[in-house]
Amino acid sequence: GISAGILINANGLGLFRHNHIFNNRLSGIEIRKGGDPIISDCHIYNCNGAVYFHDGGRGQLKDNQIYANYRTAIKITSQSQPVITNNNLHHGLSGGIEIKSASGIIEGNQISHHARVGILVRCGANPIIRNNTISHGAQSGIMVQDAQPVIEGNNVSHHRLASVEVIKGSKCVISNNVLQHSKSNGLLVDSSECTIVGNKIEANSRANIRLRNSPSLVEHNEISNSSSSGILVENGSSPVIRANQIFDNSISGVCVMSHASALILSNTIFGSSQTAIHISSSSSSVRVEDNDIHSIKGIGVQINEPQPSPSPVACSPVLIPQRNTVHLFHSLPPSSLSSSSPFATSLSARVTVDNPLHFSASPSSSSSSSSSSSSSSS
Repeated sequence: GISAGILINANGLGLFRHNHIFNNRLSGIEIRKGGDPIISDCHIYNCNGAVYFHDGGRGQLKDNQIYANYRTAIKITSQSQPVITNNNLHHGLSGGIEIKSASGIIEGNQISHHARVGILVRCGANPIIRNNTISHGAQSGIMVQDAQPVIEGNNVSHHRLASVEVIKGSKCVISNNVLQHSKSNGLLVDSSECTIVGNKIEANSRANIRLRNSPSLVEHNEISNSSSSGILVENGSSPVIRANQIFDNSISGVCVMSHASALILSNTIFGSSQTAIHISSSSSSVRVEDNDIHSIKGIGVQINEPQPSPSPVACSPVLIPQRNTVHLFHSLPPSSLSSSSPFATSLSARVTVDNPLHFSASPSSSSSSSSSSSSSSS
């Protein structure tokens, strides 16, 4: 057709099932101005876009096959609020779903093999994105720009860019998702604030979680098997990183870079190839408390020595609070860096100092090593 295949306008209703809608110059289906149809079990393909909701469009889009469309398959704008469930969107020449200045529920869909973003949320949109499988995209799985979605229970994998990317002043909840096998970061948060809870983030080519200029909460996640760091904190970030399982990451469990701060609290960190916690000497403020660190192949806690010396130095007991327990890692002994050294003084301004760290060769010997460390620090 030279226009839309089906137009539902001005509070129009209707049930549309088992149709093939294709080769339309505009959208396969256009729903606007309160239109509230049910679109079910249709094939929508080779259109400019598959379904376009705008000007308060509503309706249910469920159990459809949507593929090979030239622009974004499902576009939702201008106060529309549809329910999009159990559709299979695949092999699009642009993005999967875009929500702009709108809301709605996006649930239980299969979204794969798109040339652009799987789901794009922007311009103040606040949808619920729940229990979708989003995979094999040429860009990010989910991208959020200046928006406030809830992202929960999704499986996002095998993207060339981040599995989930949150930027430009967004504020959202990211919970109980699986974010894996990206060729970039698992989750990137830039100049935005997120509550990141209960996710499994694993096997991404760059940092599993990367925070830039972000005060996010990272809590109760399983963060593992990154080719880089488990959590990378940089560029003015000040997150709370609490009660996570962080393991088997190739470089660091947690890395806090220049001009960033962090509260690293009650995490279990093990199996990293280089360091459990790596803190830049030019970070703003870092507190490390109540963590359990074990089975590290390299250094438990490492702090970069200020320039010009390039050598990293393992943390002194005066730099880390008492309730951390570190087992079996290669570190400088407690006596190698005293609390009176110039280097310790320069670092103590950035890392909160309480009581000595527990050093031990194994979990069973932690109590005896603790007393030895205490006496050396005094």
